[in-house]
Amino acid sequence: MVESPGDLPDWTKGFLLIGRDGSGDPVMLLGDDDGQMQVLLRGADGSGDPQTVKVDSGGQLYTVLRGADDVDVAVDASGFMTAILKGVDGAAALRTLLTDTSGRLIMVPRGESGYYMAVDASGFMTAILKGVDGAAALRTLLTDTSGRLIMVPRGNSGYYMAVDASGFMTTILKGIDGGAALRTLLTDTSGQLIMVPRGQSGNYMAIDASGYMTAVLKGITDSTLTTIKVDTDGRIEAFSLDSEDQWGQTLKVGNAELAARMGSLVGWDRRGLVSYANDFRDGLGNASLTEAGTGASITIDPEFFTSGGYSMKMVAGSDGDHLASIRFQIETPPSLKLGLEVCFSYAGDAEFFMAMIRCYTGGKQWDAAIRHNRDTHEMQYLNASEVWTNIANPYFDYDGSDFHRIKVVADFAEAKFMRAMYAGTEVDLSAQGLFQYSTGWYSALWVLVEMNGRSGNNDIGYLDSIVLTTGEPD
Repeated sequence: MVESPGDLPDWTKGFLLIGRDGSGDPVMLLGDDDGQMQVLLRGADGSGDPQTVKVDSGGQLYTVLRGADDVDVAVDASGFMTAILKGVDGAAALRTLLTDTSGRLIMVPRGESGYYMAVDASGFMTAILKGVDGAAALRTLLTDTSGRLIMVPRGNSGYYMAVDASGFMTTILKGIDGGAALRTLLTDTSGQLIMVPRGQSGNYMAIDASGYMTAVLKGITDSTLTTIKVDTDGRIEAFSLDSEDQWGQTLKVGNAELAARMGSLVGWDRRGLVSYANDFRDGLGNASLTEAGTGASITIDPEFFTSGGYSMKMVAGSDGDHLASIRFQIETPPSLKLGLEVCFSYAGDAEFFMAMIRCYTGGKQWDAAIRHNRDTHEMQYLNASEVWTNIANPYFDYDGSDFHRIKVVADFAEAKFMRAMYAGTEVDLSAQGLFQYSTGWYSALWVLVEMNGRSGNNDIGYLDSIVLTTGEPD
């Protein structure tokens, strides 16, 4: 409804606002001196009756929160709402929860026993740990100054293990001796356990400075203990024993001598493994003969020998090549460290006796040869330039019954000599290369023995045995 008051100027128009109150009756809305409208807010209280809502001097609405129990929530002078928290205790009763001066909730854990956990000034919780001892009693567990748990192992005897200042556990080990008494075990300065084996006799095994155990082995001979011997490499020396000889004496026969007694060659350089041996007791075998010159011949003869009852009589031709030679072709051994030993004699003034290993392999021929030059009394080897080179000057008799042994050893894989032997003397030839040349010959191994005579003479020599060995040591 708008009315025009009679006291207002004509050029001004005003109006009055009419609202309805809670009963529905018209009520005029008021304005202040500045023309601002005033409003009174009302709300229904807990009983449903209208109540005026207040504002402060700044026109700000007052609000006071109330809980379900009709208790107002407190607000302090700064406008902060104050809340008191409660929790249910062990008896289901409400208990006020506390905060510190900074408003942080204070909580203290409590165990089933009802005791609270201790918290220090820095806020760290202190716990005292307990363990059950051997009698099922609770015992407090200790920590060091850094809070680390202290644990000391204890044995069945009730004694504790010792721990040194660095935290290392010290253990004294004991073992039961022969009398079932406990004895302390020792260690060296590095903490290594010292153990010394002991036999049933009660004597200890000897240990050398390098830690190797020394054992003296004994065997029973006619109920008597006898020390078993070893060679310089520590290998046991074993002998095959006959019960006795025809005079009632005990026979001791080593491997090499046993072979000789069973009918093989009586003597040769025992180094290397015998790959081929022949003393012509059963004839020439697979020998290939060369008889060059008038009157040259090679026959099996019983006149002079050292084993087997026969030797090979070699007669050189009086002209031409003045030659009598024998050659054997032999299966090539897997080891090319080969040795050739021959046993021969002169029966007059022949020119020389030669022993040679000729190896064909990989399109090459390799010759390892030595000879005795009767004219100059020189032992010689065939060098890499195919020149006979002097080694020494031994004297050999020229009687057919005086046999001499010479041996050449070579490494064909390395194409070099290894050594030569003559008259019980050994010469190192390992710095000398072998004579070689290219050939299309198939892979093969030859053993050659050759005697050369003089012009106008049928010089005679005897070859008693040849032995080819493989796997010769350096």
